Amino acid sequence: MARVGNRSPADGGRPHSVVVTFSDMEMAQVAAAAAREGLTRTSWLGDAGVAAATSGRGPASSWGEVMQQLMGLRAELMDARRLARNIGGNLNDVARAVNASGDVPVAARRVLELVERVVKRLDSAVAGVDEATASARRERLRGSS
Repeated sequence: MARVGNRSPADGGRPHSVVVTFSDMEMAQVAAAAAREGLTRTSWLGDAGVAAATSGRGPASSWGEVMQQLMGLRAELMDARRLARNIGGNLNDVARAVNASGDVPVAARRVLELVERVVKRLDSAVAGVDEATASARRERLRGSS
């Protein structure tokens, strides 16, 4: 009889357990699936449960390269959003000064430079999203052939 294995060790161990009940048919299906994988029933159930729980929602490392790239680009867009909000505050200050004196202060040039920098960052991040999306599309088309 082939040796049935256990799951690989987890950092910090596995201090939690769950009691699950099955019908005779469900237990036979679980036993057959575990046997196909060369695992004990409990090991197979643990792996299957974690895989189902993290499918599409697990750590970025389990999502593949494209998802990691998209998450990085999202962080870049969020940072650019923060900068744009700060620039909006600066622009309000400039408008207030122009309305009060009628003169356009030197600070207006600095605000325009900030706007240009943020727009360049946003353009770069959007281009990255486009590349990642195209890569995901190519990956999907390869997988469906």
